[in-house]
Parts: sequence; C-alpha cells; structure tokens
Amino acid sequence: MIRRLDIYMAFAFLGPFLICFLALTGLMVVFDAFAKLDDFIELGLKDLARVMGRYYLLFIPIKMSQLLPAVTLMGAGLGLVRLAKFNELTAMKACGISLYRIVMPMFILAVLLGFASRWNQERLIPRIAEEMERLSRTVEHKDVVTNIAGDSPTLDMFRIYEYNMLDHSMKGISALQLWKDQPVRTKKRQIFAESGTWVGRDWDLRDVTIRDFDREGRPDGPPKKPAQYIVEADLTPEDLKLMPVDPGLMSSDGLKALIRKEPTNLKYRVLLHGRAVQPLVGVVLLLIGIPFIVGYETLSHSRFLGLLACIVVCGVFWTLTFLCNSLGTSGYCPPALAAWLPVMLFGAVGLLLFDAAKT
Repeated sequence: MIRRLDIYMAFAFLGPFLICFLALTGLMVVFDAFAKLDDFIELGLKDLARVMGRYYLLFIPIKMSQLLPAVTLMGAGLGLVRLAKFNELTAMKACGISLYRIVMPMFILAVLLGFASRWNQERLIPRIAEEMERLSRTVEHKDVVTNIAGDSPTLDMFRIYEYNMLDHSMKGISALQLWKDQPVRTKKRQIFAESGTWVGRDWDLRDVTIRDFDREGRPDGPPKKPAQYIVEADLTPEDLKLMPVDPGLMSSDGLKALIRKEPTNLKYRVLLHGRAVQPLVGVVLLLIGIPFIVGYETLSHSRFLGLLACIVVCGVFWTLTFLCNSLGTSGYCPPALAAWLPVMLFGAVGLLLFDAAKT
C-alpha cells in the first residue's frame, strides 16, 4: 500500500533528479556544441539549425544510458541532504520509521530507471545509431572512418581498421569465412591484408596472409602470403558507409550475432554481460552512497559536500568498472566476472555501510 511518506520521498528524489539530469545533459550539449562549432558553421547557415537540432535530438538518448546511474545517486543524495538539513529525517526516525523504510521509494524508482535505461539501450539506441553515425561523419567532415566491422553474403565477418571514403582505400583488413555445411560452423579461411582497394564489388588486397582450416578447425597447411589477392566481398562502397562502427550502440541481439561471428573477441562478451548488469548500477550506487552521505553529519547538512560525495562515489565506481572491463577485454579476467565484479564489490560494501548506519 502506498503511503503519504512514499509519495513525499518520491518527490524528494524526483525533483533533484530532474534538475541534475537537465543540468548535466545541458552541459554535455553545450560543451559538445562548442567543440564542434566550426564544423557546424562549415555546413552553412541554411542547414545549421536543422542539422544541430537533429544531431542533438539523437545525441541525448545515446548519452542518457551513461548518465542515469550517476544522476540517480545525485538526485537521491541531494534529496536526502535537504531532508537532513531541515531535520526531517530526524523527525521520521523519531516516529519509529527506519532509514530502510524511508529510502525504499528511492530504491524502487532507481530500479525503474535502471530498466528504462536498459530499454533505451536495447530498443531506441540501435534504431538511431546508424543515423547518428551518418550525422557525425557529416558534421565532423570525416573522410576516414576507423574500426568498421560487418559481414557480407560471402564473408561471415570482416573488420577494416581504416577506410577512406574519398578514394575508397582500406588499411588493416581482416576477414573470416566459415564452413557452412555442418552443424557447428568452424573456421574455413582467415584473411589478413595490409591494404586494399575496390574492384567492382570485390576487394583487391595487398600484402596478404591467408590461413586455411579443415572442417575440424585445425590449420590446413602453412599460411600463404601472396602479394595480391582478390576477395569476393559482394559489397559496394555505399554498403560499407552504412556499417555500424560502434558495438556499444548495438542491442544485445546484435552483440550475440557479433560473438557468433567472432567468438575470440572478448570485448563483445564483456559488453553483453554489461547489459545484464545495467539495471542494477543505479541501485548499487544508492546502496553505497546513501549511508555514506546520511552517516556523516557534515555531509548530510551541506548540499555541496553531499553532491561532491556522490561524484566521488561515482568516480570510484566507474574507474573500477573501466579497469575490470579492460582486464576482461584483454583476457586476464573472465568476461562475466569483469562485468559483475564492480557491482558485487560495491553492493557488498553498500550493504555493510547500510548495516552500520544509524537507521
């Protein structure tokens, strides 16, 4: 049953949350706009408002999933600082209401915001990623695109480190073909090339290394190193321009497809496990942030110090997350553990702090 206290605490959280979200989003837009101001002006005054409006309309949802966990903690922290400053928390505790019960609405809202962030990452961002990529290239006048990954009717997976959209030249090409006439698809051929150009719908590769494999996935003879090799790519330069370049903007299904095509690339596995963790991040930050803020009298009566404490907690969490993801991507840590370790560590510390807090 929803009580008046729940509604009061929900509004105590939502007000600062919305202010922090709008402020941080506005700052990100302003800083990005100033950084790209010359690029926008070069597009011409006629298209300036239209391009900028469309660009930042797509920019905000992409950044939203990154901002929500931190803004969730800031909203809860500032809300509790205000309540503590006017002794409202003390009055609630004097009525026999525990800290757990007081902040429960904030945790419920954090869970809902976590799932909203997950929906945004899985449903909305993949739909706008391609248009955002095109707009970014238009705005930044990018003639060279890096780290393109995709597939074609004849190549089960390929990656191009650098692609020049003006002369359609390529550098750092790798491609993979699989055996398709057996239940478990194993490697058939790996192709590596230093550079390449287009010949119709095919690629003319230079300084090539080719490794063939039998149906069991074992090397079939020594590597071949022809100076030139034609690959049937069955693609056009326009197809390559539309390839998504950032797997972080893909849905979980898109990441699973990349894992099937490139099972040795641990980055995709770390990203996939990170999607499962995503709804819990805001809750974990609240677990460790709330007792840290409320438990110290100086912090609980100063909005500035409370906000600073939230920023420090978020900074430590994201630093640990970055380190764990790097270890998982490089193979020093299992991908699942790399994604879950920061949440488990901060969750355990948060529970200990909550248990030690004066409730």
